[in-house]
Amino acid sequence: MEDLLKQILAAMHGLKADMEEVRQDVSALKADMEEVKQDVSALKQDVSLLQDGQRRLEQKVDDIHQSVVRIEEGQPLDIYAMLQGVDRKLVNKDSEISVLNKRVFRVETELELMASKQ
Repeated sequence: MEDLLKQILAAMHGLKADMEEVRQDVSALKADMEEVKQDVSALKQDVSLLQDGQRRLEQKVDDIHQSVVRIEEGQPLDIYAMLQGVDRKLVNKDSEISVLNKRVFRVETELELMASKQ
């Protein structure tokens, strides 16, 4: 009977040691779980920052696209205005050349008349 009690006592000590080991393992698991929770929280913050950055980047790209569209829409009008300016200058120069040609023609005519009188 005494042997049986010793065996039971030894088994109890073994169970107690096993139980302590399980407690340590559970404690380690809890610590690991807390670390995982902190890591997940940090990852969530990082993802949130990335999403905010992506939204800002998309907004900037959209703004650039709108600027390009405005520039492209305005280019034909700018070119047309430049061509009108060139045309006006050409018309003015043509008028000046015409006036000069008339003067030269008159002078040549007078010279011919003078030459024929001599």
